[in-house]
Amino acid sequence: MTKRRVVITDASVVTAAGIGKKDFFRNLSNGVSGIRPIQRFETSYLATKQGGEVNLSNLVLPPTIPGRKPWDRISDTKGVLAWNALLQISNSIPSDAAFFSAVGLERVSVDDLIKSIPRASMVCPEVPPTVLSGLLWRLLGLQGPVSTQVTACAAGTIAIGAAMRAIRRGRFECAVAGGVDSLIFPYGIHSFNSLDALSERNDLGPAALSPFDLNRSGTLLGEGAAYLVLEEASFA
Repeated sequence: MTKRRVVITDASVVTAAGIGKKDFFRNLSNGVSGIRPIQRFETSYLATKQGGEVNLSNLVLPPTIPGRKPWDRISDTKGVLAWNALLQISNSIPSDAAFFSAVGLERVSVDDLIKSIPRASMVCPEVPPTVLSGLLWRLLGLQGPVSTQVTACAAGTIAIGAAMRAIRRGRFECAVAGGVDSLIFPYGIHSFNSLDALSERNDLGPAALSPFDLNRSGTLLGEGAAYLVLEEASFA
């Protein structure tokens, strides 16, 4: 049996270093950094006060879904990031495409965690990781299956690999694969600070993120979304 070839026919990206393929590639080529002081919330009590924060005011809100509250740029950050990435490739997605999406750490509120302690067994079911993927799938009007990957840093790569293998095996002709994540919220930053993983050299600006420097001081966190359209070669 001849192995089916899988090709990438479109791609999208939303990051602090650029929105859209052309903007993102141009900034990368010119050494433009996406690291900047965080503006979304108060950082005076955090050791790390900068990161790859996307300017959410430049992004459109997803359409309101009947029965669901309107989208909010702050409380629904990942949904807004993902939707703006998917809009870039929406014209390349057939309605029967499969949807493989990685979803990162859910926004965490310390107050909510404290309130949940007496009923700890219900913490996970309250915000299942599949919810966002299902909402995006619905907004795109897709009829193919939807799959959610929640394997931390590797989730996006695994989503793309799973989509590629599914097309090779003949399950689908086309799939959208990628992911979204945001660690630009207080609990996320403080958690990494507690591990001594983040640079606290806020005075250095973007230069604080220098992984190959002998005097490097740590990494920095960011957020973003990116998706690929994968198709069987003859179908493309």
